[in-house]
Amino acid sequence: MNTILFDISGNRALVDINNIQEILEKPKEITKIVDSNEWINGLIDLRGEGITIIDLKTIINADGENNDVVNKPVVIILKNKSGEKLGVEVDNIHHVQEITEDNEIIQNNSEGYNQFFPTVVKVSNKLTFIFDVETIFHEYNNKNHKKG
Repeated sequence: MNTILFDISGNRALVDINNIQEILEKPKEITKIVDSNEWINGLIDLRGEGITIIDLKTIINADGENNDVVNKPVVIILKNKSGEKLGVEVDNIHHVQEITEDNEIIQNNSEGYNQFFPTVVKVSNKLTFIFDVETIFHEYNNKNHKKG
């Protein structure tokens, strides 16, 4: 499986490239949505298409920062199996990382993260979370429909 390695609140995480529409610099203008959930940063116009940008840090209740690297905030435009799209702001993108059967895969038992990062894999001897895209879409759809 080919993935993109990124930083979120001082943690390393991976997302399957098959779930990525594109990666872009964090837009300077994100339109706030009145009465939206706290984890929605707002909307961006991506070539005429409105994309909701979510704050992954708020959803996973994380507030740490990675002081080892210079953060260049970017937005990963994700797509799910149904073709829906969401933007997720992350702290930094590193590179494409191939995950093979040689990588040690572990179930994530840490509090708070396991819903969105149910699996951990060793990459270069560092534990790295694997981001579950379908779960974030499910959570977004559930919370979005409950609000208002």
